Amino acid sequence: MKILKPHEYQFTAAEFLIQNICAALFLDPGLGKTSTTLMVLNGLKQCGLPHRALIIAPLRVIYSVWPNEIKKWSCFKDLSFSLVHGSPGKRQEALGRNADIYLINPENVDWLFAQKDLPKWDVLVVDESTKFKNKSSKRFKILRHFAHTFQRRIILTGTPSPNSLLELWSQICLLDNGKRLGPFNYYRDSHFRAEDWNQYSWNLKKGHEKLISDKISDIALRMEAKDLLDLPPLIENDILVTLPPASMKAYKALEDEMYAELEFLQDRDQDDEFEAEEQEDQGRRSSLVASTAAVKYGMLRQLAGGGIYTESGGVEGSTAHEAKIEALEELVDGLGGKPLLVCYHYRHEVKRLLKKWPKTPCINGDTTAKEVDKLCERWNRGEIPLLFAQPMSMGHGLNLQGGGNDLCWFTPPDSLELYLQANARLHRQGQTGSVRIHRIIAEGTVDLAVVSRLSDRDLQQKSLLEVIKAFRSKDDGQHRPIPQTV
Repeated sequence: MKILKPHEYQFTAAEFLIQNICAALFLDPGLGKTSTTLMVLNGLKQCGLPHRALIIAPLRVIYSVWPNEIKKWSCFKDLSFSLVHGSPGKRQEALGRNADIYLINPENVDWLFAQKDLPKWDVLVVDESTKFKNKSSKRFKILRHFAHTFQRRIILTGTPSPNSLLELWSQICLLDNGKRLGPFNYYRDSHFRAEDWNQYSWNLKKGHEKLISDKISDIALRMEAKDLLDLPPLIENDILVTLPPASMKAYKALEDEMYAELEFLQDRDQDDEFEAEEQEDQGRRSSLVASTAAVKYGMLRQLAGGGIYTESGGVEGSTAHEAKIEALEELVDGLGGKPLLVCYHYRHEVKRLLKKWPKTPCINGDTTAKEVDKLCERWNRGEIPLLFAQPMSMGHGLNLQGGGNDLCWFTPPDSLELYLQANARLHRQGQTGSVRIHRIIAEGTVDLAVVSRLSDRDLQQKSLLEVIKAFRSKDDGQHRPIPQTV
């Protein structure tokens, strides 16, 4: 076991958690949210104060991150834990153990609180609280109902509102039951405005980010790595590829269909002369059109990457072109054996990648927690030159900074949370060299809009479709040039 030497900012964060019985700790990945929280729980125990905790975290995190941190540092040797996972019988057995910390994943929250005899917990810790960002989800409703039974409540995440500050409401509600931000509809109507073309999409009003921040400032502490650590530079390298003529022709035809549907929605919202019955019919039609446009947007992303799901292609999809595969091959050759982590999005993409590099290990939804840990260990020892990963399976808790400096996005994600979390697997405390984020971008496609949105970090002000439309000139129907990466 090692001796923990906390950073000064960790003492600040721990003090904040002690002083506030309900607190949000928004720390960038790699800043030590886990060890900081364990410092608090251990301190409460050593002082004879209520400390028994229920920790809710993603599955891989409860299997590896929390247990490993407890076992790693000598100061936590007196903290015991019980992993509540597996069959219902195993979960019941784990709940029956006498422990300081009980670990469970969000998917089992509804099962947990349906049990009759539960341990008496003092502290609730929700690690990666964005797993509860959906106010309509069953897991949020259940946890909100029982949250008041805990003397202390803590939520932890590095990206509390990656896509919209609307997502912040449910997370803060777990702490104060809506006291600071008010009922959801009041919060939404006060700080956001509905898009003209889509009443289900809400954008933040100008200047209201500070108003929201001020309302929760007494219970929320935000710390960013750039302000606290001397991290090596992070460099974004855009690799532009050109689609073959036949693929681009198919892409443009599909794109025209999507824009025609979006224009219908916009025209609908500008016409307020419908009778009530006609408006109801028009609303159903608009909902269907919006759904169809979203499907076509997904198809455009796939075509930009080189494949697409079809009835004949099944889950493996059908290949449209190899432009991105060829660009990735050039990058791999150019790195000359240096380790490269490649993030993909669709299942048919990894099928094509594995066809080109058949012996490459992969982290995805089919990879067990133990297999992920072994792959991480091998990567950090420099034994894996090429690793494929689905970012939704690696976003939290993976430390890969010891094995390489290069990450490639085969398909740029339209989720800022996924983008930041995946990049932080390499660009984090302990990294010794510059980190290079390579993004393979198909010219003249939605890739341009997605990357622009990620680079601007402007997700609170603009919707994705607003950005997409900005790349389509009304005069000539051509896409505007890609913006320079900063």
